[in-house]
Amino acid sequence: MRLTEIIHVNPLEHLTNLCHLAKNLYNLGNWYLRQDLFNLNNALSYYDLNFMLKHEKAYRNLPSQTSQQILKLIIKNWKSYFKAIQDYRLNPRTSQGLKINADVNGAYNIMKKAFPNSIKVDGIEAFGLMPQIIQQNIVDTLI
Repeated sequence: MRLTEIIHVNPLEHLTNLCHLAKNLYNLGNWYLRQDLFNLNNALSYYDLNFMLKHEKAYRNLPSQTSQQILKLIIKNWKSYFKAIQDYRLNPRTSQGLKINADVNGAYNIMKKAFPNSIKVDGIEAFGLMPQIIQQNIVDTLI
């Protein structure tokens, strides 16, 4: 059982900027992985993706641990997506017995089922903020 703690904070310009930078890196990493998958039929590993992106501006704008966690999240989401496709091929019904739409929107539905909280309207999901990068003035502001 995993226990998590969610801390809701008021929007701050610094945190909003960090979320925007994290979104940019997520999108860039996702694009690289998709291009390699569709053009070369090769799924990149975390190490390949990290090697390709570590010199990119989007990767360097964030602390290295945060960037690495974002890339690990990309790999985890794609593995979950492929698992959902495999499960769909075995059983095209949900756990409630509903049939999953398999037309053009099928891929979207499978992705939505695999990780339902990943699609947000404003484009900001979440990112791993390592404790050592939080400055004391930000902590004072949050409390």
